[in-house]
Amino acid sequence: MYDFSNIPFYKMILITFYVFLRFYWPLIATAAFVLILWRIKLPRRKKLHIALIAICLYVFGKTVYSFFPGYVPGCKVNTNN
Repeated sequence: MYDFSNIPFYKMILITFYVFLRFYWPLIATAAFVLILWRIKLPRRKKLHIALIAICLYVFGKTVYSFFPGYVPGCKVNTNN
């Protein structure tokens, strides 16, 4: 099917890592955020407030990026419509 014999093994590992990071970065970021909140020495109520603010910022950012791409630097508006 495909001949990968001329590609070094470390490059295949790097490509796999990049693909994993590209498609699963929200899960990785969420896991890191949860671990940080779990280990930080704050009251539970304060941790919930921090988590709620982070979720709201993420939803706001995704909404702006998805529906208003002209406001995001470096994001081009689709002019084919």
